[in-house]
Amino acid sequence: GGKPLAGGLPLETPFGALVPPNITPDHETGIGNWSEIDFRNMMKTGVGHDGVRLYPAMPYPAYARMTEQDISDLWAYMTTVEPVANKVEANQLPFPLNIRLAMWGWNLLNFSEASFQADPSKSAEWNRGAYIVQGAGHC
Repeated sequence: GGKPLAGGLPLETPFGALVPPNITPDHETGIGNWSEIDFRNMMKTGVGHDGVRLYPAMPYPAYARMTEQDISDLWAYMTTVEPVANKVEANQLPFPLNIRLAMWGWNLLNFSEASFQADPSKSAEWNRGAYIVQGAGHC
């Protein structure tokens, strides 16, 4: 029942509760103090503006496939969303999953910053669909 993009509704998983962040441009509780470069780095590398590695429930491994232009366009949209002051709780994960340093290991094993590569043997329409599904559509 909250406001769009303001986060806070816990997602219960077998590993604990993940709490989506407030991604509105609110300066106190959202991403209002982020730069476009911060946003791009989060989308492409899974590292937040504070240097903390995100959990892969935020599908940055898929978003890394997005083009720079699409990420820039998404940022432009995000800056137009109504800011919502909504301080969200922290994720509720048990040890050792609550140790963010473990995400470095997960990324070494599972993450590539490789961009989407079109398949030249397929049509432009097929490649566009593959790009959407493998990148932005993952969320």
